Amino acid sequence: ESFININEVTRNLPLVEYYKVSVGTLNPDRGGVNNSKDGKMNVTTKVKLLNPKEVVTETYIIIDYYKSEEKAKNCSDYIKSKFVRFLISLTLSSMHIVQKNFQFVPLLDFNENWSDEKLYKRYGLNQNQIDFIESKIKPMV
Repeated sequence: ESFININEVTRNLPLVEYYKVSVGTLNPDRGGVNNSKDGKMNVTTKVKLLNPKEVVTETYIIIDYYKSEEKAKNCSDYIKSKFVRFLISLTLSSMHIVQKNFQFVPLLDFNENWSDEKLYKRYGLNQNQIDFIESKIKPMV
């Protein structure tokens, strides 16, 4: 973390005043960072919740941005879910994560907080499907 003057921000200046949800562009499982013995994947780097006036470089993808801290937190929790990270994992073909890797991730109402249990129920997953996701994706805090 470091400080830069607002005059040095050259792209997406309107987003500076919002809460932002981001992940790194490097997939830790393909970049050699996560050599898991249990075969479970992280899929993304840690999800970052950025406050207004915080910015990131191009090494991060901004998932979405919000005026409301609560909505941003709910989006962050959603991206951290095993369900969402499993859907992202289905699209990975390199060590980089790009916007296209979110193509199967449904856009939900972030006035509500989404847990894996709620998502499994919402999308009608059976126990075999849930067990499969749980066996492939690591929990993220």
